[in-house]
Amino acid sequence: ARTYALSDRAAQARDALEALRVLAAERYVSPFEFAVAHQALGDADDALRWLGRARDDRCFELLSLAVDPRFDAWRRTAEFTAVTARIG
Repeated sequence: ARTYALSDRAAQARDALEALRVLAAERYVSPFEFAVAHQALGDADDALRWLGRARDDRCFELLSLAVDPRFDAWRRTAEFTAVTARIG
């Protein structure tokens, strides 16, 4: 989904996200995967909501969130700072 979004193929990205949602109903899918896909689509509210779920699930991907280049553009926003502060 993220790759489609970054390739200006938003429709395919959203289709991939839907397929991921279906898969997540059957087995565990890290909320972080949804967050990075929504971030690439420019869906800030959804991405931050999924980051919050990733925090709740204690996803290991969050260990590098402070230096993850995928979130560089967000690093100084109040919303992202609030999420990272709650992660600790």
